[in-house]
Amino acid sequence: MHHLTSLYFAIALQLSSCLAASLPALSVSNPSLHSSINENLTLPLNFTLTTSSNELPSDPWTMGVPRSVPGQTLKFSKYGHSLDQSVTIRTLLKATNDVIDHQNIPGGGDTRMGTRDVQYSVGNVILIVWPGSQMTWAMWGNTVRGVTDFLTRWSFVEVNFEVYVIGYQGTMAEGRLMIA
Repeated sequence: MHHLTSLYFAIALQLSSCLAASLPALSVSNPSLHSSINENLTLPLNFTLTTSSNELPSDPWTMGVPRSVPGQTLKFSKYGHSLDQSVTIRTLLKATNDVIDHQNIPGGGDTRMGTRDVQYSVGNVILIVWPGSQMTWAMWGNTVRGVTDFLTRWSFVEVNFEVYVIGYQGTMAEGRLMIA
């Protein structure tokens, strides 16, 4: 369980760094305030986000999710309209928080999600997943991380995704990130 919890905190950190990168840089205008800050504590005030290439990969495009246990693959397809980066990141953070919440129940990440759709939305962006009967919350956490990797590598766009896991037959889940 410790491994899964640290994985989800890493996702939350990655997403919050992306969100911070979309905010304007902060400046300290009061010199006395600046000099009173403990110099052993440093806070990056100007975050840098690697910009995506804006060129999307072939459709469909398959990628492995690094460090996923068991090995997980996502297939992305049907790229659509551009999404607001800040709103999309906050939507993905909602999904990440839901995964973290499910770590606190008996069975933790190994608990199956059930077969009802699960939706997260902020503003006009919605993330929806239709889990198969074998899909677990840990697998969903890996999926959220994989979707985040795809968006930050390529472009923040509407996209369909399918989830495949080594050792399981067929699609574990299907989902869509889109404008509501």
